[in-house]
Amino acid sequence: MAQDEGAGGDNNLPPPPPVHPALLEILRRSEESRQAQNQIMQALVQNMGGQGHGGQRQGYSAFMATDPPIFRGSKEPLVLIFGCVP
Repeated sequence: MAQDEGAGGDNNLPPPPPVHPALLEILRRSEESRQAQNQIMQALVQNMGGQGHGGQRQGYSAFMATDPPIFRGSKEPLVLIFGCVP
């Protein structure tokens, strides 16, 4: 009977080529960088303590106290005409 060439029929393939040393170095440095970033993030979270979301969660009244610009209309409002595409 013929050999099954389905999912398990890859027995005759050669082994994969070796990984290039430069790629291994890039991957090693990338992992070191990720670990350093994780340590920095952990330190930041610990230093925030009980500040919640960075101490910025004070509500609408605190936002309005910053005197943001408020849109109150226009002297020449735009008129929308349905069915008209510029």
